[in-house]
Amino acid sequence: MEVKYDIVKPNVYSVDNVVYFSLGCDDAIPLAKDVDRIAGRNIGDLKVKKSDLELISDWKFKLTDREHTIPLKDYLDAYDRAHQALGFQSGVTNREGNLLGFSFNVCADTFRSRDNIKTWRALKRELSEPERVFDRYDEEQLIWKVDRTKTLENMRRVYQELDVKIPDNIAHFDVISFRQFSEMSLGVVAFHQIKSETNKAIEKAKAELIDKLKEIEGPALSFDVPSFVKQIGRINFGELTDVVNSYGDILFNPGWPDRLFRIDP
Repeated sequence: MEVKYDIVKPNVYSVDNVVYFSLGCDDAIPLAKDVDRIAGRNIGDLKVKKSDLELISDWKFKLTDREHTIPLKDYLDAYDRAHQALGFQSGVTNREGNLLGFSFNVCADTFRSRDNIKTWRALKRELSEPERVFDRYDEEQLIWKVDRTKTLENMRRVYQELDVKIPDNIAHFDVISFRQFSEMSLGVVAFHQIKSETNKAIEKAKAELIDKLKEIEGPALSFDVPSFVKQIGRINFGELTDVVNSYGDILFNPGWPDRLFRIDP
């Protein structure tokens, strides 16, 4: 499928409802505060993972949380304090990013858990043709069969519980730094239409964001950015996170074989 780039200036362009931009590291946090206000007015309040706040506040590495629960403003305040105390410019990193040489100044979302959206969408699709779903399951399962009536009741119940929590639109915001480019960062703001029947709120937020980005200078972006950002997103939303959580003892400890044997004195 052909990708259409809407180029605003050399360091800012959009593809559909995703805006990509480059900026200097010193501009990252001031811009993040603007993005937080724009998202809050039009889409919802941006939040970060608790594990990211703990890292920037206490420098404690821990397993990366899956849910965004901490207001972005609280994280940015902690980032400012750490910046003033330690003088760092590049982003902090979770264990996944550290493995691949990038770090996050910001990784924020307006919705607490993407897993709930995936479940809601799957149930909505399956409830439109439940008998077909059950028939396919029966074809795949030679022994175990489901009680269709009770299963359908449970599907409807879970869908209704999720439906009241699912927003009309969501936004995700990243500012990413890289070891080999210490003075510059990559920013991404992605808007997604979930339940809303119109794109008005997203178009308004996107227009406000682009107006603000016209003031930001940075190196020209290549057209490879969307492809790499998708891969980074998969890293940060599950695939590599699961690997790191399962195998981090070996991935991050070159001396791990020394821990296999206990040599008594």
